[in-house]
Amino acid sequence: MSGRGKKPQRGTPRRGSSSTRGGGRSETSGSASASTAPTETSRRPMGLDGADDMTLPLRPAAPAKQGSGTKADPPSAPSPGPASETVVGSHAPSVASKTPSEAGASSSGAKGAAKADEGPPTAKNTNRRLDLPADAYNMDKEYDVPAVLPRRGAQWNTSGKPVTMRLNSWPVTKFPDQTIWQYDVLIGSGIEMRALIRKVWNSQALQKELGPSWIFDGNRLAWSADQKTDMRVDVDLDLEEDRKPRPGRSNVHRVLIRRTTQVHMAALSSWLSGQAAFDQTVLQAMNFLDHLLRHTPSQALTTIRQSYFLRESGSHWHDLGSGVGACKGVFQSIRAHQGARLAINADVAHACFWHELNLLDVAIHMAGARDAGDLKRKLEPELEQPGKGFHLLRLLKRIQIVPRYSTISTRRANYTINEILRQTAEDYEFDVHNKETGEMERTTVANYYQKRYGIQLKRADFPLLQTTKKGVVFPMEVVVIRDMLRYPYKLDEAQTSKMIRFAVNPPEARLADIEKGIRALNWAADPMHKAYGLQISNKMAETTARLLPPPKVQYRGTSVDPGTRGHWDLRGPKRFWQSNPVTLQYWGVGVFPSRNPSHTVGPATLSGFLNEFIRAYKGHGGLVDSKLPFMMRLESDPAKGVEQLWTKTMAHYDNKRPQMLMFIVSDRTSFHYFRIKRSCECRFGVVSQCLQAMQVSKSGNGQYLSNICMKINAKLGGSTARAAHKNNDWGHFLVPTMVIGADVSHAPGGSDQASTAAMTMSMDKLGLRYAAACETNGRREEIISEENIHKLLPDLVKHWAKNVNAGNLPNQIFYFRDGVSEAQFQHVLKREVPHLRAMLAKISPTWKRQVKFLVVVASKRHHFRFFPKSNDKAAGDQKQNPLPGTLVEKTITHPFDNDFYLCSHKAIQGTARPVHYTILLDEVGMSINQLHALIYEQCYAYMRSTTPVSLHPAIYYAHLASNRSRCHDRAPISQGARSGPDMPAPTIRDPSEAELPPVQTLKPMADLEKSGLDKAMWYI
Repeated sequence: MSGRGKKPQRGTPRRGSSSTRGGGRSETSGSASASTAPTETSRRPMGLDGADDMTLPLRPAAPAKQGSGTKADPPSAPSPGPASETVVGSHAPSVASKTPSEAGASSSGAKGAAKADEGPPTAKNTNRRLDLPADAYNMDKEYDVPAVLPRRGAQWNTSGKPVTMRLNSWPVTKFPDQTIWQYDVLIGSGIEMRALIRKVWNSQALQKELGPSWIFDGNRLAWSADQKTDMRVDVDLDLEEDRKPRPGRSNVHRVLIRRTTQVHMAALSSWLSGQAAFDQTVLQAMNFLDHLLRHTPSQALTTIRQSYFLRESGSHWHDLGSGVGACKGVFQSIRAHQGARLAINADVAHACFWHELNLLDVAIHMAGARDAGDLKRKLEPELEQPGKGFHLLRLLKRIQIVPRYSTISTRRANYTINEILRQTAEDYEFDVHNKETGEMERTTVANYYQKRYGIQLKRADFPLLQTTKKGVVFPMEVVVIRDMLRYPYKLDEAQTSKMIRFAVNPPEARLADIEKGIRALNWAADPMHKAYGLQISNKMAETTARLLPPPKVQYRGTSVDPGTRGHWDLRGPKRFWQSNPVTLQYWGVGVFPSRNPSHTVGPATLSGFLNEFIRAYKGHGGLVDSKLPFMMRLESDPAKGVEQLWTKTMAHYDNKRPQMLMFIVSDRTSFHYFRIKRSCECRFGVVSQCLQAMQVSKSGNGQYLSNICMKINAKLGGSTARAAHKNNDWGHFLVPTMVIGADVSHAPGGSDQASTAAMTMSMDKLGLRYAAACETNGRREEIISEENIHKLLPDLVKHWAKNVNAGNLPNQIFYFRDGVSEAQFQHVLKREVPHLRAMLAKISPTWKRQVKFLVVVASKRHHFRFFPKSNDKAAGDQKQNPLPGTLVEKTITHPFDNDFYLCSHKAIQGTARPVHYTILLDEVGMSINQLHALIYEQCYAYMRSTTPVSLHPAIYYAHLASNRSRCHDRAPISQGARSGPDMPAPTIRDPSEAELPPVQTLKPMADLEKSGLDKAMWYI
């Protein structure tokens, strides 16, 4: 068989699809992202004709026009059938090599071609990597009258004392003042793949016509200081790479470049100084600066959005096991800040990549096998179903591989795994052309490799890899995972532990890594920066922060002054501010069996531990009967064990309802834990506490007992402590105030599990105790639906009014929202807040007083860190982290909006991450000093800790409840874990493959009238 001109005959039918469709969306603009490389098909694959000079492949650009020709596409390895590639006119897809910026692409396959028609530019489709202020999204006209965020004004916090803080922000000292022109670029028909677009743009023919210092976003936009008329250039890639054109296949691509507008940098200056609104001209200037900043590093480094990674091995690499490695890089982003200025936010970046390992070795690790023989056993069918190994190898789907033949020298070509076949190289047959006889003959994959390449497969009895390229399969042992391929899945527990140790560094080490990354970016020598006049200071920013005065922590009868230490303890002992209102009398303790005899908890050990717990709880003011509770050993199944303990505990106490169930467990998996919680809350409506057998076996562990007492006291209706305050019974709240927290958690990428919304509500005057209600909220939907607000909150509001404010609604509501970006601020103000008002009006139609709202968004999804000066004990702790209470209002905040960064906690390890608070609505009118003090001091009242927490408790509790409520999923237990580290690898779907099942509501908690579980802190 001669190779390119003939089609191989169809061989043994394959399982599954061989479609070359991509599996995701492309960026609407911007250079080829490291997470968006295309799935590709080969132009001249190594195979039957001896064409060993492999080239990088591309998918067909578009459906074939009537009468267009097709070409044969012989398999790189044995092919079960013909493969064709569509040709469209003179703009046929051609070979393309990857740039380093594309090398870290996700394994999810093709991300789609460039869009032919982007529509009018908006904040959302201009550049998804660009960090834009909230008012930029008002241009999108999603609401007729967008809400206006409150401005900061001239008021600054005056409490506490000033401290100097370094910030990982580098001021832009000069940005372009010359005329810059923006161009529209059309390559081919406008739907070509990004890799082809980049190759055509970088061609010598086009670059010669353009001249120096052109910036291209990799899609449709380009910029230059040169004013050019419309340009039309034909680029012949065969000529560029000095190779003969293929008969009937043109590799010429037409490029049309049209000048569209002038970029007005003066408009950006006007907006920064407050003299103009944020409009299209400002957006265009910001977009240009972002591409100017990233142009040079994206050519030499592996790029993932705004992060850049070196490909060479070194100290910035760390092995995580199972073929996965962590890489340390640098993050940079241009931002607008207070003081009418721009600055570069630079930080350490971390990402996980596949190692360039033989796929068989990776499969052995992923399946948990000892060696290839053990993997073979795991892959053996069970009852005519694939073995467990096939389930474990699902992570291999969609990753990109490179053939690696030790006997020949090849150019690199990428293929994407579509399926793990149950057929092996010994039994998979196909037809191949025999050059000696001139006839087609039947052969196996193993025989083909032996005859064609002289390779004797060592594991010919292993499953084959079917790729997305039609008709191409490979044995595992002859391919490696492509270098710098991003690992897109959730890490397991062991990998997570290694990743944390690698990524968590103290402040000085983190700052050294940042400075190392900045040296790699080399702003001063960047030729594009010089060409356009962009200058960035080599000195990091400093600011005068405020160190807020820490509150005293009030217990019953005593108080603690933690100062700036950021922690205290319960020795003394200290009595909880509020003990459980009903004495704990009816409770049971069950012990699950352990596989490890050394972790078995015997009756004497358990009795001794429970006596210590009872004494400790009483010492902290808890109300508990001195008698030991009912105790029993349970069977290993969690659901049956919970049912056993519930039934026998109730019988032991003459059918009185148990107040709490306690479980001693040795299995540390989250799936086991979630099944216990699911049964307790959704079947029996009772709070529960799980304890590790290893801890129970220890004696005299006072701190552990105190930690357990704090959690149990909170679950039974008590409060640990409060921040001391001289005001009335409402503390910082001068009038009756309700606090609501909200968070939405999402399933891991690739999972079809629904998002979960959690809303918490204060249940006392001081905002110490919070009830929580949760419900599914669509898929990947961040804004809480109107239906959920009207479902989750009314009962809690009525309970608050009855038990906290003498039957009345609150005068004001503080709404703390987590997880929303600047692009979603308008949705919070235009959807969630009106739905909250409507819910209140429905509860009490006759309520005349207008409830005032304070809406605050909190976010930890940012890259700013505080670095005290070395040995500055007035600003930093012994690890050089900022002291708790460090407040930054200037230098890195928004030019006009009322936002601030607050570091309220003491970092146990690594570098402290401050929380970014933004005020979206202020009808209450609190002073800046009062608001900052309220948020900071309430962080000291977290129920299960003797340290201030990093986030306002209302949000913290919502986050806990949202994650915990996943055990209320209606999915059958037989499906296995649905979240957490024990969750199976997600199934990677194309949106077009099948309709997703409808989102189901969560299972309700049981027997609420008797248990009152919905008003308790069940989630803590």
